[in-house]
Amino acid sequence: MSGQENVVVGRTEGTSLVEVATRVLKDKRVLSFGVLWMIGLYVVFFASAAQPLGPQELQSFMAALEEAEAVQGLDEAYEQVMMTRAELNEHKVWFWRWRLNDSQKQVVYELEDQLEKDQHNLSLLQKVSDDIKREAFKKAGVWSDVALEDTRDALWAHMAGGKRFAKRQTIFDAIFGITMGRDEEIGAFLVRVVFQFLFNLTIGLAMAVITFFFHLFSIISLYQPALASATLFFALAMLGAISVCLGYLCLVTSVVGTGGYLLVRAAAQQRIGTQQQQRRYINRPHQD
Repeated sequence: MSGQENVVVGRTEGTSLVEVATRVLKDKRVLSFGVLWMIGLYVVFFASAAQPLGPQELQSFMAALEEAEAVQGLDEAYEQVMMTRAELNEHKVWFWRWRLNDSQKQVVYELEDQLEKDQHNLSLLQKVSDDIKREAFKKAGVWSDVALEDTRDALWAHMAGGKRFAKRQTIFDAIFGITMGRDEEIGAFLVRVVFQFLFNLTIGLAMAVITFFFHLFSIISLYQPALASATLFFALAMLGAISVCLGYLCLVTSVVGTGGYLLVRAAAQQRIGTQQQQRRYINRPHQD
């Protein structure tokens, strides 16, 4: 009798799940969300550049970047700034205004003036280098494969930071729980750590999306596109970032949930089997 009841209950649960899934798929909001999510994943993983650079254009772009790095006097100016700052730090001791005499203070003042001149010279040369880079990026365009790779690299970097945050925070939470001396079994402890990791992962990926949001402004401004083009690129990039982070979170959650469900189901089956064995033992005839 119990086996038939289990079959009926299983069919009822299966039917209800199918009905719920059908209703969800028929919802236009869910359908729209799914379409946007797929578009975002396509943009991040499969989309190619709308305006890819040809071999000559790519060569010109790389040559411009090399030219920007090789501006005459830039390296020397940077080294001069570092040397002047190091010498100033040697003379500028703690409370130097009260500890040094007049001649030593004069040396500090002269070094400060020299550092200001060196920094001004470096800023002028750096401006020349930045102008060359901006012109090269502007010619490449925000829809080039260079911009696409820069955007993808930025997204992966921010996501990696979010995942590192989740791992680090989960370790801290686990250590904190152990040091607080909570009286709990190993199974309950592992379940709590897993749920804490999912919570920290959600926070970390949300932080990744937010930081990528602000980083994206600097990437787009580097290529100096038109307003409409910049807005469209920004919207697609953010859609891709949200889709990837949400997909990764759903994947991890589903794996953890499936594993937890299988463990609970195995434990329940084991408990049912133990109870059935106990009933057989109690109901079997005993010989006096």
